Amino acid sequence: MNKDRLVNINVRRILNRIINDSRIINEERSFTYDDIKTTLLSETAESRITEALRILVSEGILRDKGTSLGRPPKYLTGNDQKLRDDKKRGRKPNYYQIIQNPIAFKKLFYIFLDNGTEEFLESLYINSVIKRDGFATIYKIINPYLERFDFKQIASNSLLDLPAVKEEYRDPLKRP
Repeated sequence: MNKDRLVNINVRRILNRIINDSRIINEERSFTYDDIKTTLLSETAESRITEALRILVSEGILRDKGTSLGRPPKYLTGNDQKLRDDKKRGRKPNYYQIIQNPIAFKKLFYIFLDNGTEEFLESLYINSVIKRDGFATIYKIINPYLERFDFKQIASNSLLDLPAVKEEYRDPLKRP
């Protein structure tokens, strides 16, 4: 993991945009460059967005699903005109998906550790990873940092309020 590349401001901007997008996280939908471009163009240039996407793919945080997924995701159906325009120009968008496993979580955790920890730990992404892999998996990764009082306070407040954690400890037989 190349930490210098991952702390790039544009990488964080993309991650901030997608870790709380319920269409991307909960429904495990793919997203395109155009889905995130409109919210990020006021902060950065198009070339920086594509560079950050490449970094996230190469670091194993995003999966590049290529240009053809067959039928577009349901949430893109409102963009029929845009899809037709892309087809006329011969341009097919690349589809990306955020990886939701402990390895990707660990990389994301390091990105947000020094700045934005609370927002990250309260995100839909964390809730989804805990729902899939269990709280114990996440705890193993964050445990060494719990000695820091400021982190311990943020982590306990954020994580213990997540619906996946409450559900896991309400019904221990449902644990992954």
